[in-house]
Amino acid sequence: MGIICELKDVNKIYSKNKVLCNINLRLEEGKVYGFIGRNGAGKTTTMRIITGLAYPTSGQVVLDGETDIKGLTEKRKKIGCIIEGPALNLDMTAKQNLKALCILYGVSFDRIEKILKLVGLCNESGKKVKHFSLGMKQRLGIGMALVNDPKFLILDEPINGLDPDGILEVRNLIKQISRKRKATILVSSHILSELYQMVDNYILINKGEIIENITHEELTQKTQRYVLITDKDTAKVKHVLKNQLKTDDFKEMEDGTIRVYELAGEVLQIMNLFADNGIDPAGISVSEDSLEEYFFKRIGR
Repeated sequence: MGIICELKDVNKIYSKNKVLCNINLRLEEGKVYGFIGRNGAGKTTTMRIITGLAYPTSGQVVLDGETDIKGLTEKRKKIGCIIEGPALNLDMTAKQNLKALCILYGVSFDRIEKILKLVGLCNESGKKVKHFSLGMKQRLGIGMALVNDPKFLILDEPINGLDPDGILEVRNLIKQISRKRKATILVSSHILSELYQMVDNYILINKGEIIENITHEELTQKTQRYVLITDKDTAKVKHVLKNQLKTDDFKEMEDGTIRVYELAGEVLQIMNLFADNGIDPAGISVSEDSLEEYFFKRIGR
């Protein structure tokens, strides 16, 4: 696959405050990337630099092979984005918002109905946007980002503040756009469990530095599997684990459960030993670290 976007040693300084430090990033065509980091980590600044809404203090932006100002300007015309919320006219309908953007881009109105259908707003096209739910506004915002038929879509916190139904609608829409349009998508979110269900790669950023860029498959391999034990007598469980199973690789969680990492493939052995010691756990199962847990392991809480 080709590289649609590359950042080379990008730095950004605001008022002597370095917010991006030597960012190196390569995004391949047709993949969905999850951009993960705390507030202030540099996600939005990176997205703004890619789209031309901000400029790097130093370093280079490459879009589809172009590096000069003229070439980057042309390539940015094929980027769709929502950064810091969709720009919607609340006193206009969904269709009117899309028409206004079509005029701005100089494209035909013919694509409006297709976009409304894709984002699930055909039946709401005549309603003023101020009467939309937050989820509907986000879907319209994504639809507006598709007006210029982009090869590259950048979505900054598209599910932030949505209720579960709204999150599901936007998640399914992003997956549908990826499948049908084969576009490259860079999406940031604080709801990491949702990213896990929609992206191919994860980019972790902390304090302005990219600390990891891994595939979904690599993350699955790196997340630790463990035996999850629920029992009231945690002291006795820990005693058996340490003295009879000879393992220190376990951890008691805040909710009182115990995670045993070293013996994830030995559930039957653990259950038999518990039975021999009069332990009847309320629950025992095999699980694995979540994306949130892996993220916090990498950057600290």
